[in-house]
Amino acid sequence: SNKIVISKEEIQKLSVKNVADILHYAIGVQVNSRGNNNAQTDIKINGGTFEQTLILINGHPILDPQTGHHFMNLPITQNDIEQIEIITGPQAYSYGINGIAGAINIITKSGNENAVSINVTAGSNFEKDTSNNKRFNTTNLHVGWSNSTKHAKQYLSASTDIGNGYMYNTATQNYKLLYTNNLNILNGNKISILASYINNQFGANGFYAPPYDLNSIEYVNTFFGAIKHEKKLSKHWITKTNISYRNNYDRYVFKKQDPSYYENIHRTESIFANTNLNYLYKNGEIAIGVFANEQKINSTNLDTFTRNNIGFFIENRFQWTKKLSTSIGLFANYNQQFGRNILPGAEVGYQVNSMWKIYGSIGTANRIPTYTDLYYKSATNIGNSQLIPEKSVGYDIGSKFYSNQFSLNINLFNRQVAQLIDWTKPDTASIWRPSNFGLQHVNGMNLLVAYNFKNQKHFSFQTISLSYQYLNLSIENNSSEAISKYSLDYFKHQLIAYTTFYFSKHLYTTLSARYQNRFNFKSYTIVDARLAYEAKSFRIFTDVNNMTNEKYLEANVMPMPTRWLSFGINLKFNY
Repeated sequence: SNKIVISKEEIQKLSVKNVADILHYAIGVQVNSRGNNNAQTDIKINGGTFEQTLILINGHPILDPQTGHHFMNLPITQNDIEQIEIITGPQAYSYGINGIAGAINIITKSGNENAVSINVTAGSNFEKDTSNNKRFNTTNLHVGWSNSTKHAKQYLSASTDIGNGYMYNTATQNYKLLYTNNLNILNGNKISILASYINNQFGANGFYAPPYDLNSIEYVNTFFGAIKHEKKLSKHWITKTNISYRNNYDRYVFKKQDPSYYENIHRTESIFANTNLNYLYKNGEIAIGVFANEQKINSTNLDTFTRNNIGFFIENRFQWTKKLSTSIGLFANYNQQFGRNILPGAEVGYQVNSMWKIYGSIGTANRIPTYTDLYYKSATNIGNSQLIPEKSVGYDIGSKFYSNQFSLNINLFNRQVAQLIDWTKPDTASIWRPSNFGLQHVNGMNLLVAYNFKNQKHFSFQTISLSYQYLNLSIENNSSEAISKYSLDYFKHQLIAYTTFYFSKHLYTTLSARYQNRFNFKSYTIVDARLAYEAKSFRIFTDVNNMTNEKYLEANVMPMPTRWLSFGINLKFNY
């Protein structure tokens, strides 16, 4: 299948402030941010909707029965990431339900050294707010601690993001805590622990009901904890188990000056557990397992519900020859409310030579409607309790070529989503309602080209990267006069380019540009730059984001920040 990997080394060189910023540089990913400082972000993959993307942390799925708007409310800063893996297409047999368009797995740093890091960034835009003659600014402080012993690798991260926004009522206060521990204890038991907490508050001007929500504010507090166990039972047998728990509190106040006028309070819980047994044999591996998920919601708007999901999966990876490998799998899912689904998938890879690989895959997945889809009620949005799950099938073929310096990846894909859920309305109406809108067809192509210059770190380029995606999307439905809220918002053309140039061994600059031709919206190009001085124990940098001061939209009708200047320092102390 098609997998894109963004490494921590790449992240350090880009002018990024958070996870959403990083994903802007991943081809095929559409980042629709509301507000700045990643206050709230919707992520779409290859023309999917934001509900069709599965987000994972260290392989643990982030499940939110209320809404996909919270998927990116993550306890992770850009300083905590080891790498990000983006897997495109529906692959339920690998990742379970809900990843209709693809999955993003964020792998955090483990405590593989004894070190303390301090990261400070402060930034401001170039324009003053005309209403109060103030300049908008943000400040970010991050402290990381890692500790490595024979049996444990611990990592602790704490951060604060505070900004007064970039226009009226877009201020953010975001506090994050993350702790991981990878234990290797008696008799070969490997245990990984993750615990995290987020306290997030942001002005929500224009987030959901513009222009009426000028004074709205939202509070989101999230706890996420997970534990993973792995043990090799014998030469052939391995057992793997993971359990996670997520608790989310979301309070939305329509008028912050008068909370009693209208507010929604949602509390959700999601418990996820899966266990599988892996059998290793001469030329392959069979994995067989079960999973269970319970989701609860207690909401002033959506009512109180509990629903259960159980699943069974089997996958066989087989190496036919040194060059030819296959994987075939099946995911069977039973939902208390929506019944059962059988979701098969397969992929094949052929290693032509040491540098060139060709591959193809077919996969399926489904998505269960959120409680917002089903039951939400407001003056402008009303849910639909009759919705049924979306179901998709996707195909892709591709070719990857890698040498020491040059890489080329071409990927062609097709996806069909039956019973596509979208919020729509007749153009004369004021109320949005979700429905199983129709059959969605997505066809596309990705092209990634990169060149690394050999060990040149003195007045020379180090990397040049160019990515392009073309998408063609259509929907067959019976109500052609309806206006679509989400499913027809996609990038028809997306072009991303960046290069890193070294003036000396320690001083470099990265220049990046993204052209985004957004269907039904104005196209735009965003240019960012970072100038950095990097030594063994510290890095200082300055970033200019949106250098050309482009006026553009990512979500709804709210403009995104104008030109922004930041300064930062990263310090690391080994002990």
